[in-house]
Amino acid sequence: GNTSRKCGKVRLIWPSVRRRCLQPAFDLVRTWQGMVFLCLVCWPFMIMLTGLLVPILLIDEALQYFYDSVVSKWEVTAGGEEILCAVLYALKAWYMVAKISVKQSFRLAKRQYTRAASRPGGLSQLALDVGCGALDVSKKTAAYIAADPLIVYTIPRDTVVAFWGQVETVRHSMHA
Repeated sequence: GNTSRKCGKVRLIWPSVRRRCLQPAFDLVRTWQGMVFLCLVCWPFMIMLTGLLVPILLIDEALQYFYDSVVSKWEVTAGGEEILCAVLYALKAWYMVAKISVKQSFRLAKRQYTRAASRPGGLSQLALDVGCGALDVSKKTAAYIAADPLIVYTIPRDTVVAFWGQVETVRHSMHA
């Protein structure tokens, strides 16, 4: 049977071109100003665009219909939609954490700069401290890589494994 999902449906196919792109144009044409603009100014462009859009719309509508009537009923599609939903939730969480971290880092750097600017010779000392800190981090990174060359592989792998663990946690929480 179909797996019930508590998260929103995340389709594995692109949004309908007709609904996504053409609906705003149809809304514009419904007003008399939009119709006048379209007829007087854009008619050559509209003729050219019609020749390109008709085949695209026909193919898109056929694929959307096939997805909605056949593919969306497959169990693998339900699982794929669920995984995509969980991935999106996990990405949103990581994005929020990264955004907060960057914002806090900038606030800290701004406070350090303001404090250093208020002291005589403080800015040059701050620049020296930042330069020495960057050099120290570079030396430590080089030492870690020299001691274990596979660290260049293991850190990204561990990050992906941690991310996938969060995706699995989100998926399991949908069924709890």
